[in-house]
Amino acid sequence: MRPRRATTTTLLPVVLFVAAGAGFSATFLGGTFTIDLPNQFAAGQPARAAEVNANFVTIVTAVENRAVDGDARLDDIANPDNLIVVSSEGGDFTSVADALASITDASDTNRYLVHVGPGVYDETQTSTVPSFVTLRGAGPNASVVRTSLGGNSAGAGSSAVVLETDGAIEDIAIENDGATQNSFAISGIDLSRETRIANVVARCDGTAGIGHTVISVTDSDVTVIDSVLTASGGTTVNTGFTSIDSGGIFAQPLLRGCEIDAEGASNGIGLFVGRTSATVVDCNVTGDFRAMSANQFGTSTIRHSRMATSSPNVPVYEQTNLAEIHSGFVQIFGANPQGASFRFRFRFCIDNNFNEFTGN
Repeated sequence: MRPRRATTTTLLPVVLFVAAGAGFSATFLGGTFTIDLPNQFAAGQPARAAEVNANFVTIVTAVENRAVDGDARLDDIANPDNLIVVSSEGGDFTSVADALASITDASDTNRYLVHVGPGVYDETQTSTVPSFVTLRGAGPNASVVRTSLGGNSAGAGSSAVVLETDGAIEDIAIENDGATQNSFAISGIDLSRETRIANVVARCDGTAGIGHTVISVTDSDVTVIDSVLTASGGTTVNTGFTSIDSGGIFAQPLLRGCEIDAEGASNGIGLFVGRTSATVVDCNVTGDFRAMSANQFGTSTIRHSRMATSSPNVPVYEQTNLAEIHSGFVQIFGANPQGASFRFRFRFCIDNNFNEFTGN
């Protein structure tokens, strides 16, 4: 099954008005500017409707002009010195990897936006998104970062993009069609909850190689929302999302509103979690072999989602008699979930025929 494209969410701007003498000070998209109103009113004095309406028209016009003023909007989002444009023509860089590598002083108080214009960017090395940097495209159907990298493990040299904690990847497509060893679209270690992957279409779809994993994270609480992850072509394993905790406090990644598809009747796993307590909400997860496989420890939660596999394979599987999977309002498509001691807790779930799921 080929997944649907990612959902794009539009957020309305918030405008904060503060009285300032004869006018108002307005905060819009992070910047502040002054609006001079044609009419002023005092307590106890009547206000004509026409005068009040004139004030509102002035405010609306000023905000709309601010919204379409490209230079002002960029000033509001990021200091111009911290905006880097990647484009085949007229940008600061033509390579995404080079643009990101040029950033050496990003911090919580000195954030960067790397904007990737429309086009396909064939990269020969890993693009590393540093902490406090946002890599943002013009939409996943417009801006594509593509590599053919592979290696023994996730990280630089085998991943199209490495994401560092508190960084973000948004509105872009990431592809790795590597056909040797293991290939990854996005990988990261020790990622915080504030680390975001949003409205991203990511693929690992080389026609050979040992394993293809779209997103691989270790010891991470990363947030992945409204994204499409597709894995195929690996001879040993194809995985949409993998989370492993190396032995500390269980990792707690969050996936919301995602389409995940892992192909391969004997090796396609949509979600693989080990020592991880993942939260999966409003997702459509398909794995030809497993929709989700839980290993070692951790208690994962699935809500308002669809977990599907090719019958007679098991869609949700607990491998070790130690992990648990709690589900509510989930459609289980394929055989019944199972595991070493059936550590699958469910409520208000249905099977592929829309009957209430009762388990084994």
